[in-house]
Amino acid sequence: SKTAAITARSGRFARTIGTYATSIWDETLYRAWGSIVNSLIPNLDIVEDGLKDLQRVTEAEEVVLFEQNTFLTVTRVSSEVGDENPRGDRYERLSNIIKTFKNSLSSYTESNSSHQFDSFTIKTGIFNLIINRLTYNTYVLVVFPPGEAELQCARLNILSAKDEFARIESVAEGADDDFRNLRGK
Repeated sequence: SKTAAITARSGRFARTIGTYATSIWDETLYRAWGSIVNSLIPNLDIVEDGLKDLQRVTEAEEVVLFEQNTFLTVTRVSSEVGDENPRGDRYERLSNIIKTFKNSLSSYTESNSSHQFDSFTIKTGIFNLIINRLTYNTYVLVVFPPGEAELQCARLNILSAKDEFARIESVAEGADDDFRNLRGK
């Protein structure tokens, strides 16, 4: 197999190499790139703790953090109900759908670049969904119980969470700067 050949030629680096079976015909590319993005996030455990707090206070089934340009899944948390979702590829599908939506905005706004949106809300009798800019580099998707009160509370909790996530992001960027300074760049 190709994975075995790559691992064999990698010598002492073999244990740090990951391979992904992908196709241009489905969402496996999103899963592979999302895994790579996930592995590059400093303080990921702190980010996930913050998402768990947001999931708890909004009573969300799922909370997903996306990178803002590509809409690749950075990380996610879910409740027991969210864990029961039979769609194992839903995060990759969501990435693809949201990216397509974001790109289609540019054709309606006559813009040559992908238009950035601040928030997107879906209200149904079964669930509410909010996609909201969380930090300069991320968006958050929150799926939670239906109802206008639940929707307004979730919006307020996301707004409140923005400062905390911006702080986490700035600490991580500072760590990157410290690393660059150590390397002399």
